Amino acid sequence: MGALQEIKKTMRNLRIKDVMLVSAVIVAATLGQLEPVSQAAAADPAAASAAPLAGADKNFVLEAANGGLAEVELAKLAQERGQSQSVKQFAQKMIDDHGKANTELSQLAAKKSVTLPAEPAAKQKAIKEKLAKLSGADFDKQYMAQMCKDHESTVALFKKESKQGKDADLVAWVNQTLPTLEGHLTMSHDIDGQVKKAPKSMDK
Repeated sequence: MGALQEIKKTMRNLRIKDVMLVSAVIVAATLGQLEPVSQAAAADPAAASAAPLAGADKNFVLEAANGGLAEVELAKLAQERGQSQSVKQFAQKMIDDHGKANTELSQLAAKKSVTLPAEPAAKQKAIKEKLAKLSGADFDKQYMAQMCKDHESTVALFKKESKQGKDADLVAWVNQTLPTLEGHLTMSHDIDGQVKKAPKSMDK
């Protein structure tokens, strides 16, 4: 009887070891299946950031794109109709800086599945048409006054998005672009002050 009990005890121990071995194999297999998923997510962090924008972030992108297009259009007009060299230099900076920002925003919008406007909105078109009727010092004064107004609203728009934006990629671009816009605002006020002091004889 003692030998029989020993055999039964040995078989029970073997069954326990078998169960533990099978459990270990199942756990290892499960971890093996989960690991590639986590590795794939780490290897492509942009996958999550490619989610479409919604709500206020999308509205900001559309408004910023419209403003950027308008700035380039008005700057090109300033190159043709302006008189002051300072105004022309400012206009060239608008073409360069806003052109670069427009390209960056376009790439970001495509990633976020947002279709941007191809041309400025009706309000901006009307401003351009009004300025197109002017030339020389008259143009300089009206153009720079418009630049002050535009950049005040644009800087405020970007500051709001910097604080309230939900999309990390978009907020990063906003924070990167904002210092340039603040520089434009300072320049626009400086040059606006200059052209306002221009002698009457400069007007055509």
